This record gives sequence, C-alpha cells and structure tokens, in this order.
Amino acid sequence: MLVVKSDLIRVTLDEPAVDRLVLGLGFACWGAFVGIGVYMTQLSGLKSTSDWEREYPSAIPTATASAVAGFFLIVAGLWPYFKFWSVLMLGYFCFCGLEALSLLS
Repeated sequence: MLVVKSDLIRVTLDEPAVDRLVLGLGFACWGAFVGIGVYMTQLSGLKSTSDWEREYPSAIPTATASAVAGFFLIVAGLWPYFKFWSVLMLGYFCFCGLEALSLLS
C-alpha cells in the first residue's frame, strides 16, 4: 500500500531529483548483506554461531556494516525527493521485511 500511495517505483525510476548512483550503491550494500547471510546460513554447512565465528570471524561485522551503510545510502539517494519521509518509509520496509522473514522460519 505504501509503495502505491507514495508512487515509489515511478519516483525511483523517473524522478531526476533521486540520486540513482547513491541509491544503487545502497542496494548493492544490501545485496552484500543478503549474500553473506545466505552463504553463512544455507551454503556454508555451519549450523551454530560459534562455528560461524570460528570459521569466518569477520563475516558478521562485515554484513552488519553493509546493512547499515546500505540503509544510509538508500536514504541519501531518496532524500532529495522524499526528505524525512525516506527515513520513515525505509524503516517501515525494514520492519515489514523482518516480519515476513519471521513467518518463513
């Protein structure tokens, strides 16, 4: 509903005020976060966090830094058009995404 009411897709693709380079970097950071998460939980064969910390000690801090940097880069990319609403919208999307992930497990 929020995507439709805010016209987010049209604004992201067509609005000249949106900084697409910064926005793309933000999505790339979130892609790195998801990639590290999928590898650590599904592909590595390691089952516990102690195994993850022993085998890949820098993976969790790197994923955390990627997620935080991605959040701020996406906000910075959308800021020229949405101003403070970009923070609220992205926070809402993150909350809904976490809720959707909790339904999967």
